[in-house]
Amino acid sequence: MKIIVVGSSNIDMVAQVSHLPAPGETIGKARFLQTLGGKGANQAVAAARLGGEVTFITSLGNDMYAGLLKEHFREEGIITDYILG
Repeated sequence: MKIIVVGSSNIDMVAQVSHLPAPGETIGKARFLQTLGGKGANQAVAAARLGGEVTFITSLGNDMYAGLLKEHFREEGIITDYILG
């Protein structure tokens, strides 16, 4: 099945802490994670993993993450011809 996804793609930056800080509280010990995300990107990857022939249309920034994201989509078997950036 041919599928076209038009949507967002981004890097989620997450700090995991033991609890939500109270107003004015600083939590010094946190685990920092970066994950690939965005509603469009997640849909494109899911559809490709389910066997769809997926073309993803999105626009990436001009930063160090653009190449990482594009390569990830290629590795997932997604057609990247219409990704800007």
